[in-house]
Amino acid sequence: MVPDVEGKMTIGKGQERHFDWGVLPLSEGFRAYETSRNRTDDWRFMSLLDVVRKQFKQNGFHIFTLRNTARYVRLRLRRQIDPLDAMRISFVWELSVGLADAIGYFLPRSADDNPVLIPKESWKHGTFDWDKAELTGSGFIFADVRVLMPHSSWLVKDHSYDVETLPALKTFPPSDEHRKALGIPATSGANSSQSEPERLGRPSYRAQIEQAYFELSVRDGLPEKELIYEIRERVKEHTGQTTDKGLGDSAIRKHIIRIRRETPSRKK
Repeated sequence: MVPDVEGKMTIGKGQERHFDWGVLPLSEGFRAYETSRNRTDDWRFMSLLDVVRKQFKQNGFHIFTLRNTARYVRLRLRRQIDPLDAMRISFVWELSVGLADAIGYFLPRSADDNPVLIPKESWKHGTFDWDKAELTGSGFIFADVRVLMPHSSWLVKDHSYDVETLPALKTFPPSDEHRKALGIPATSGANSSQSEPERLGRPSYRAQIEQAYFELSVRDGLPEKELIYEIRERVKEHTGQTTDKGLGDSAIRKHIIRIRRETPSRKK
């Protein structure tokens, strides 16, 4: 897929679509992602009574019930875990491994500057100020952090979230490879009105991988390794590509994780 200067992406045989990405303010993006969580078995969010009931339901009068309940009590006595802090830690971890993405203004910032895609390494080794929406990590500082969100994502459908238009991004070498993989163009200068959008030379197969995944998802119980192989072969067949460039296991697995998160009713 190669975007043109108007922000369209060519897919397959001449088909085009506009980029799907938008952004949400930090608080809204965090809330949207939290709607996808299943904390049923997370002890950090359970009371002692809930744990005891669950253990008796699973194990009955067994040593495991006593042992697991004692472990829960030790966990609670060792340190009080604030549920909001636990949720925020989980969200930052997802940003650090690419399950979620965010943009921010690289500091020092000029008045006419553009934001950049924040590199995963900054989340891995950084300190995030939730009140200021400011991240410091890997030798960089980013301000006005906002969360990337597809307009079509189920996380923002049927909710009161107002997905904003993705602003023009500026090229930023530490995250440019990931930005290109997401299919997001960028400007080479500080002001988008003074420079032409970059043409992405590296192909992204997001749309073809999505199509192949849903075509294959009807085959219940397909092992992940086989699913990845089948997706790769189907994409190569559809695009005419003869190599595996851009279709490695990790690249396809990343899309599978994202698709299953955005369409939970179709999980297998």
